[in-house]
Amino acid sequence: MATYSVSLPGNWWFHKNESLDQIQICSIGSGKCTGTGGGFPLAGALFITLTPVDNLPDHQQYTAVGDIVSTIPHAGMPAPAVSRVELGSGGGSRECQVARSLLFDALWDDVYGLSVNGRLFRVWAQYNRNPKMDAANRIKVVGILSSVSVHTER
Repeated sequence: MATYSVSLPGNWWFHKNESLDQIQICSIGSGKCTGTGGGFPLAGALFITLTPVDNLPDHQQYTAVGDIVSTIPHAGMPAPAVSRVELGSGGGSRECQVARSLLFDALWDDVYGLSVNGRLFRVWAQYNRNPKMDAANRIKVVGILSSVSVHTER
């Protein structure tokens, strides 16, 4: 069985959903990232959900990062452009792609397909559109994804 780990910037909040082996990550240390009952991120919050694809509840059969980014729901919108993401040197075999959508002209909704040493992850990042912060938020996401490592339990 393969496990994984991820490094987060200091004072970021996280929660692990054991049943899905999923990590929810928030740039706001208090964890108050979304409105009551979930929903969209609050102003200034970057919210990331990292899930191994074998634990996704939608039971899709993902075999490559391209499958992950091409099967995201579009809710009547045109399919978003998919682009390759260059990851830092975290070691091992890595591949990453992103499908980026701007919802309601106000919310970035990014779905990443990530492969680390053959283990696939779906990563969902949401943050409010802010031209002064958009690039910085994307750099933060890539930094976190670059830190993911997979370990084989014996």
